[in-house]
Amino acid sequence: MKNILLSVLIILCISCSDSTSPKNVDEYLITSILEDIETDFSFDFIEEIMNHYHPNFLHNENNFADEYVIWEIRLLEYNDIEFTEIEITINDNFATAEFVMKLSSGEEFDIFNEPDDNGDISYFYYDLDEWKICGNNFSVKSD
Repeated sequence: MKNILLSVLIILCISCSDSTSPKNVDEYLITSILEDIETDFSFDFIEEIMNHYHPNFLHNENNFADEYVIWEIRLLEYNDIEFTEIEITINDNFATAEFVMKLSSGEEFDIFNEPDDNGDISYFYYDLDEWKICGNNFSVKSD
């Protein structure tokens, strides 16, 4: 009986250790950011959405202020945002989230495959113990 109990305990520990690996925690945190954006979008909380952005955000040629305007436009044109089929690739302090983004307004909707179509929500940087959206042209600035 002790051997069976010990075996079950070992199997449980092994299975738990896999699900809490740093990679899985990072993927969970980034997915949580996307879920927060979905919620914030539904309440028109643009400031809360922008809190997920690094202040040095740079995507293509758009900076933080440009991205703020993009979100204002999205909030005017659409009522809902949904992220599905999320796949995250972690590379040290950087991550890329690939997903399908659905923006809808009533019966009308637009679907984007990210990061290929826009990408402004797909690139993350781990800074000061949290993941922030940084854009594809973000560079770490040293003081």
